[in-house]
Amino acid sequence: MNKLRNKMVACFMALVMAMGFATVAQTTTTVQAKKSYNAFLYYTNSDWSCKNQSDWIANTSVKNKKGKKRYTVTLKRSDCIGESIANKAKEGPVSDHEEISVYIQDITKDHAEKNLKVSNIVVKCDGKKVKIKQSKVKKYVQKSEDGSKSYVLMLYYVYGSQSAKAKAFKWSDKISVSFDLNIKK
Repeated sequence: MNKLRNKMVACFMALVMAMGFATVAQTTTTVQAKKSYNAFLYYTNSDWSCKNQSDWIANTSVKNKKGKKRYTVTLKRSDCIGESIANKAKEGPVSDHEEISVYIQDITKDHAEKNLKVSNIVVKCDGKKVKIKQSKVKKYVQKSEDGSKSYVLMLYYVYGSQSAKAKAFKWSDKISVSFDLNIKK
């Protein structure tokens, strides 16, 4: 009787294991394209008294749909994080640069850079339009330390002795960047 019971248990276990392997074999992981991507305004002024490097501030959702759509990211002065002079003295000199960029996170996982066309970029400081040359805006893919990739629109960047010359970009309440994004494929 024990032999029969042991054989039945062994057959049952073999059946359970076979079903488990069949289930694992049938399970495949397919990577789904995202429904949307996070875009945010990256900003630093020359003394870093106002900066935003956070992707949850001054952000918007970019839809993963073919075609052209307009987006705006806005940074309010009240949302800026600033470096105190005492903190700067402890940490040493900060990277003396000014930058205004828009990062669209992870979009290049689903779309080749050549299929992303950005146009009609408008920068407003406290509601006043700032003239920028569309042809001077640098567009590139930047890989982060964690392996993620962002499509970057670098609107303004100066470093070192050229810093603090961004008079056109002076603002006290808010700065916004609007742009058209055409996803071709």
